[in-house]
Amino acid sequence: VDDAVAQLNAAIDGLTAKGEGNPQPSDPGEGNVPQTGDTANVTIWIVLAGVCAVVLVGVLLVVKGRSRK
Repeated sequence: VDDAVAQLNAAIDGLTAKGEGNPQPSDPGEGNVPQTGDTANVTIWIVLAGVCAVVLVGVLLVVKGRSRK
């Protein structure tokens, strides 16, 4: 068991960067956001959902108004 623990520790040490410790970003406020490849514009979808909601409410009000007559 001790040999297995030693081998695991050696493997873990091999995966970590030597001499750098725990590197921190040079300036956390730089806004270094990783690129995901997603190019969709979220604002367009939010506006479209809002327009659909307004149209749906309008249609419901017209249908409800017609049914009262």
